[in-house]
Amino acid sequence: MTSTHQSQLEPGNSAITRSSGCTWTSLANGISATTAGKDHPTPDFVHGKVARSEETSPQTPGWSLTDADLAAKRLGFDLVDQTHSGWDAVRKALAGHHYVLLQGDSDRFGNATCSGAFDGDHCIGVWPRTKIDGGHTYRLIDDPICPTSRWERESVLESYAEKLDANVRFASFARSVPLPPPTRLPVVLRYGARALPRPTVKTIHVGGREANVRSRPTSESRLLNTRKSGGKWTAWQVTTKGENLDGSSTWFGNRTGERWLHASSF
Repeated sequence: MTSTHQSQLEPGNSAITRSSGCTWTSLANGISATTAGKDHPTPDFVHGKVARSEETSPQTPGWSLTDADLAAKRLGFDLVDQTHSGWDAVRKALAGHHYVLLQGDSDRFGNATCSGAFDGDHCIGVWPRTKIDGGHTYRLIDDPICPTSRWERESVLESYAEKLDANVRFASFARSVPLPPPTRLPVVLRYGARALPRPTVKTIHVGGREANVRSRPTSESRLLNTRKSGGKWTAWQVTTKGENLDGSSTWFGNRTGERWLHASSF
């Protein structure tokens, strides 16, 4: 995940952003999230996209989600306002990998968190990322009051949203947050092997016999199990320095180099 969090309290932000800019700061954070940081508008820049006379409630300093949607469109993004769709709709949007702008009452957040510095009507950004800790589901959030993104229990977020409105006020980005590239696990090279360019699924062809999976690339090493013809084997590394069998010293190993099949198995 690219770090994209901005705080409304950052030095240099305008007075209106610092005091009342939670919604447009959350929109700025959402734009950064959905573009993996390629678009990184400042909260003040986002705020400037909607004139005070265009706001749904010009007499109040903050923004509604309708105001956020107008600014988003002028910046080339679409928000889906799902206000009054309930908490299950929030979960559905996040499950679809969409960043969510979530309004609520900030007094639901614990005073031990950075969010506890403010109590009142608020707007935060919620990432479509979860973790499980101690049997509880946590979600990554961008609270504009906080200096960085942080994790919060989903049950607290639900309470935060439903205290302001039992049917929940939120909007999701139509564009999904880009998935991070898969992390390739390290290959533990053994017995003079080299890593294959990518894990390669190979099909076993040994006639009526079974292929022996050995702990090292030798026929005398420990037999770990056998594989029937037609089965699959994922090779991560290959060595030509194993025992020569049937004229070949080529063996294919797993990622950790602890399981080996001779080339004649394929």
